[in-house]
Amino acid sequence: MTQTRLTQEQIRFFNTFGYLTFPGLLADGIDRIIEEFEKIWRDHGGGHDNKQHEGKARSCIVPFPDQSEYLSSLLDDPRIHDIIASLLGDDFNYTSGDGNFYVGDTQWHSDGYDGNRIHGEAMLRTAGPERMVHLQQVIDNDFKVKEVHARLRQERAEPSRG
Repeated sequence: MTQTRLTQEQIRFFNTFGYLTFPGLLADGIDRIIEEFEKIWRDHGGGHDNKQHEGKARSCIVPFPDQSEYLSSLLDDPRIHDIIASLLGDDFNYTSGDGNFYVGDTQWHSDGYDGNRIHGEAMLRTAGPERMVHLQQVIDNDFKVKEVHARLRQERAEPSRG
């Protein structure tokens, strides 16, 4: 894998200000990223629970990038992998993100867990040995995430789906 690690200056900036910008980082793949994003939404009825996003409440699909082999493979792209590894170390692990259309109505965040699985089939099917290192810890602790998520769902109602 080509090394595209962050510089010490970038790491200091991140540690001071909490963000980094990479304009044009994936410009060569943006059309495909948009295409895959839109396909996932279409495949799920355009919004939450296979219902079209109506713009009044948050719509969410979990796990999101894991449902596309292409989006899953972006974690292996040195431009992404090395940024993450520069900040978190080579032994970082990945848990899925969610796809959201927010409308300002909720503070609930699922932390990447949909109640059934942490990672989508495409993410696991396309994972090589290096990516599996990052996925395995989450898989091994899946039972704990389920317990915590179930408890939090009882303690906190999701405001947008109340």
